[in-house]
Amino acid sequence: RDLNKFMIDNKPVVVFNSSLENNYMSLRNADVEKHYPLANKHKVGKALIGKLTIGDMLACRLEQKCVKAEVLEVVPQMKAAYISFEDYPSVYDEYQPFDLLRLPAGDEITHNDIKPGLVVLDFSNTNEYRAVVQSTIDGPMVRVKLIVSQHTLTRLVSPAMILGRYMGRWGSSGKKGSSDDSDGKKAAPGGIVSP
Repeated sequence: RDLNKFMIDNKPVVVFNSSLENNYMSLRNADVEKHYPLANKHKVGKALIGKLTIGDMLACRLEQKCVKAEVLEVVPQMKAAYISFEDYPSVYDEYQPFDLLRLPAGDEITHNDIKPGLVVLDFSNTNEYRAVVQSTIDGPMVRVKLIVSQHTLTRLVSPAMILGRYMGRWGSSGKKGSSDDSDGKKAAPGGIVSP
């Protein structure tokens, strides 16, 4: 399989033969730039994030692809860093709250010192992983369950990663021709509804 098409800024999106990576590569017709070219321009996620509730289904960006996501929690305000793990491809990059990051020596970091380029340790689970801060956010976030084909994972997503409400192939009723959501908005091709 040609993995060169799975590159962002000369960094591989996938490298290993893991469940996540295999399912990511199997996604068809999910190219964000091709199918949702106006999502960034219209700032769909920023407009939608305040209207979300637990259980809502979203279309979210995961690197170059669009994946379905279920809202688990809406966090009105959070300071988080988007980190890229050393020795792992970019499909594993994610947001982590500032409080779960430490300096490589294990020391705490003041929030003002967390900036792009800083090498940190991620203490979000039982293992500690070295990572580099790519960007930071101080604002609303959503904890979601991303559905990547047959693989699921829980992640924090920023408004910029939200492409719209996920409506399924034929809209909320599952029937062809039904493309309204509960607010009367029309679904775009691929089941995305603007806020």
